[in-house]
Amino acid sequence: MPDKAGAGPRWKDGPCPDHVPGALHRSPLIEASASTAVFNVPTVGKFLVRAGHPVVVQRAAYATDHDVDCMVVGPVAALQCCLEGRLCLRGTAVDIGGRALVVFGGVKGTSSLGAALALGGGRVLADGVVCIGSSPLSVWAPHGNDRGRTTLWPDTAKALSLDPSRSSVVRPVLASRRFQVGDEPSEAPVPLAALVLPALDLSLGGSGPLVEKDSMGPSAAVAALRDAVWHSPVWADLGRQSEEFRLLTQMAAVVPMSRIRRADGSIAATLKDMARLAEETLP
Repeated sequence: MPDKAGAGPRWKDGPCPDHVPGALHRSPLIEASASTAVFNVPTVGKFLVRAGHPVVVQRAAYATDHDVDCMVVGPVAALQCCLEGRLCLRGTAVDIGGRALVVFGGVKGTSSLGAALALGGGRVLADGVVCIGSSPLSVWAPHGNDRGRTTLWPDTAKALSLDPSRSSVVRPVLASRRFQVGDEPSEAPVPLAALVLPALDLSLGGSGPLVEKDSMGPSAAVAALRDAVWHSPVWADLGRQSEEFRLLTQMAAVVPMSRIRRADGSIAATLKDMARLAEETLP
């Protein structure tokens, strides 16, 4: 179910410990126990993450509010969901007629394709971190995620005819901006109806098509979904691998999934065709 603490602050400044007592997961950036984690991003700060509580941030020198917020709505939000037993995918979710289409994966293009779908009449449910729930399969944004907004690079925003003066800063060091695209969706979970995996295919182009779509079998679908799970090693070390596998196999078995391959080059040139093929995945 979605986070019930939606009205509270998503983070506050304060001291953070260097280590988590009884940590089950240790990696260069994260230490995590069953209910608490410390996420250390040296250029931004340390983040104390606990289930059901605002994130505490001990920021690095010169880190701005935008720097902190970018982490909190992205990897930190996904880590908090992990502690609370909610699986998240990297990607963008769009509500199209009351059905959620999730564009997932770690490659460039998920936010761009999500924005193109929203401009065609959809609503951006979540961008960057997409929460997935079962019984029934559904989609929503984590607490603090800016529903209805998506992060785009300048070339994509220009291709979609979006006004940069109506956008906001993501981080001062990044050229990407946050755009309101389409209407703001409701906070309620939306039934998961389709999954789309964008992929770069160097064999396309030339005298042939720039974009092609193909379906994915269950085993390939599970592998692709697992690659898109936020903090999968943390899930494993917290003993939740079986939960992850059950949910991923459920999605692969009952939700239509397509891979949309595009030629190398500017993604802006292929967005219209990609959006059309993505919508065709909806049952």
